Amino acid sequence: MDKSDLLKKWLDNIGIKNWIPNNSSLLCSEHFEETCFRKIGKYLKLKEGSVPTIFKVEYFNDIKSGKSFIFTFSMNLSSVIKIKI
Repeated sequence: MDKSDLLKKWLDNIGIKNWIPNNSSLLCSEHFEETCFRKIGKYLKLKEGSVPTIFKVEYFNDIKSGKSFIFTFSMNLSSVIKIKI
């Protein structure tokens, strides 16, 4: 798989519209299946071609302000991202 195809899969799975990652962008390891990692010494390294697949997305409408938000978080709720839409 070429890197542009892999990037597209990552961006599709992350689901943040009009966002382009840069060199300082990070994604928590909790968004990857355990099978996506290999152990090197005492460290885990992401296997080539791995794609983040663990996301839970809920839509929330703020009745008072009339604004909508997307809450995206990992399955164990350790990291939360609030995105205004």
